[in-house]
Amino acid sequence: MVGRDVGISSVTAESVEDPAKEPPVGFRSAQQELPGTTLTGVRWARRNAPAFAHPVGKAGADYLCRLDDLRLWARNCPRSGVQKRER
Repeated sequence: MVGRDVGISSVTAESVEDPAKEPPVGFRSAQQELPGTTLTGVRWARRNAPAFAHPVGKAGADYLCRLDDLRLWARNCPRSGVQKRER
């Protein structure tokens, strides 16, 4: 059955949100979206935590990261103030 679409999924490419298309945010904006974290804590984690979200750009002196990556870090980091862990 090579070349035949069996129609397992009816989800189109346009309906799936691509996290890479989400605009990156600075740490101050991200801190407001992450309950239980502080701006100082986010900045400390960027410098010292190996599991912190990798920056995708810079705006002036501010690093920009994807908000979904920062949310994942906040859930998995025991010091971030958010206690629910994900894998």
